[in-house]
Amino acid sequence: MNGNNLNLPETLYKYRFYEGLKREHNFGTQALTEFKLYASSAQHFNDPFDNSMPFLYTEESFTLDLFTQKYLRDHPLRGRRPNIDLLMDATERYNYIKSYPERHWKENKEMINQMDNDFYGILSLTKKSDNLLMWSHYANFHKGYCIGWDANGLMEFFGNNYQQFGCKIGPVDYRDEYPKLVFQIDPDVGSSIQRCFSKHTCWDYEQEYRVVLNKKADHIITYPKELISEIYLGCKMSMEHSEEIKRFLRQTNLTPKLYQMEMSYNRFGLDQKEVAYR
Repeated sequence: MNGNNLNLPETLYKYRFYEGLKREHNFGTQALTEFKLYASSAQHFNDPFDNSMPFLYTEESFTLDLFTQKYLRDHPLRGRRPNIDLLMDATERYNYIKSYPERHWKENKEMINQMDNDFYGILSLTKKSDNLLMWSHYANFHKGYCIGWDANGLMEFFGNNYQQFGCKIGPVDYRDEYPKLVFQIDPDVGSSIQRCFSKHTCWDYEQEYRVVLNKKADHIITYPKELISEIYLGCKMSMEHSEEIKRFLRQTNLTPKLYQMEMSYNRFGLDQKEVAYR
């Protein structure tokens, strides 16, 4: 998987809590100290629209012919009921969806959303290491850290280890309206996966990139430690945790660039200061 073809930034980041090495439940810490990342089901995200918006198909793609082909192919009684009966059922179902799309969605959304939430594992990353809101929301109010990986190396890792299950990588599409999907007979093309990459424009400050893994909801990913290229310590991180991270880097012979974030003197923003740890 070639990151250049995906127009990736040089580095991709994730903001994390830092609970400390000795804490029993230190899931944020483990992103660095145990080289573990978490591909979450969207049901755990803080945006209720995440991977749960309706399937709105374009008029030209949602045709009776395509719907019938998909219905006949996927029906559990295919081969045990006459095709003419299934064709009549498909036509009746199609007409109902066309006439009452919102009612149809409300009747089926819980089942559809649960199927998608049980299927897709989503790893959220970003191309920014100095976003004030993300430091507050995802790094324990600036007491945590931000870890950066070589983007091309990370994508190569996912391509080599997850492509056989199904893996898609790319930027989130921020929009004001739900995406209009192209109805496909093939379930692996387009519709469900596009919902994983669509969010409202109010979230565009996150500049998010996602790795979406098929059949890997709530999956723990162990990545090669050599992919770590940068680490940023929050401007309110304790001295104890800062020194603990420095010791860890020395003991594991890792050599990423290490930065201390500081409140800027003349603007609402963060400045970064490179820190020696060897």
